[in-house]
Amino acid sequence: MNTIGSISEKTDTVSQNASVSRLKTIFDIDKSVHAVVVAEENKPVGLVMKTHLNDKLSQRYGFSLFIKKPIYTVMDNSPMIVNHDERIEGVSDKAMQRDNARLYDHIIILKHGVLHGIVAVRTILNYLVKFQREQSNILERYVSSLEQEDADKKKAIQDLKATKKMLQLVIDTRITPKDLLKKEFYPHEPCLQTHEMA
Repeated sequence: MNTIGSISEKTDTVSQNASVSRLKTIFDIDKSVHAVVVAEENKPVGLVMKTHLNDKLSQRYGFSLFIKKPIYTVMDNSPMIVNHDERIEGVSDKAMQRDNARLYDHIIILKHGVLHGIVAVRTILNYLVKFQREQSNILERYVSSLEQEDADKKKAIQDLKATKKMLQLVIDTRITPKDLLKKEFYPHEPCLQTHEMA
């Protein structure tokens, strides 16, 4: 299975001292952005998910309370951070152990100690489903191949037994080649026809 770094994506970053309004602008301008990493000198110090920020701002007095404050007041200061070379399945297991409130938060990826990117839980799950489907198809083809190989082996054994039986009859009874063409020596085959010379 591939490493988590192979499915990571680039991410927007902001300073923890920037205002929440700056963060909201990023989310408003690009609707495809669902998470922003808070970083200092290319090292992550926090994460802000759009859904969590919107929840805070939509609360009573939430907008006026937070919009001008620095981002560190609304960020998650202990997001899930993993190295780029960790296996995807292992990262998925760790992600599913988080509390419900952060279960589907993006995961920050490091490479050589600095920010490499982020990955959404949905991306991980889609990859695992695709991987399992591919593995299942490979297994089905392998089983089918084994079954065909087994059938071929059984047929070969039956043919060898029939040949051995025929040779033994030749030895024991000294029958002629013409006799071998008769149906009793080939119970599973149609009788072969011979033509006498006039």
